Amino acid sequence: MTAVLAEIHTGENCVAFLNCGHPAPMIIRADRSVDFPPPPAYALPLGMGTLGGDPPRPYRADFSPGEQLLLYTDGVTEARDAEGAFHPLEKRAGLLDISDADAALEALRTDIVRYARGPQDDAAMLLLRYRRG
Repeated sequence: MTAVLAEIHTGENCVAFLNCGHPAPMIIRADRSVDFPPPPAYALPLGMGTLGGDPPRPYRADFSPGEQLLLYTDGVTEARDAEGAFHPLEKRAGLLDISDADAALEALRTDIVRYARGPQDDAAMLLLRYRRG
């Protein structure tokens, strides 16, 4: 099992991650730019640490009011179109601008399925929004 654990530190305007095998999270900044803060080292998925390799190391990224954080599995980014091109998650980040979080995730899910012409792999997404005071 792979995992990204996130802890929000609102007083510090940051989020702390512990990445155990998933793609880097996507942060949509207040100015609509997109950031994928990478882990300092890629660790094996949960439960596989006995096979060797470095353990996961916590790291932080800025996360401020008005921003969004998308945690997702590789089924999101590895969805391919008919020519074999991967889903362009960064270019589709604007789909998450819908005010209702459930509707935003549904818009992204629909786009992924349409892009790949059906589901290809399991995919999970979690959208966190840092609301302004």
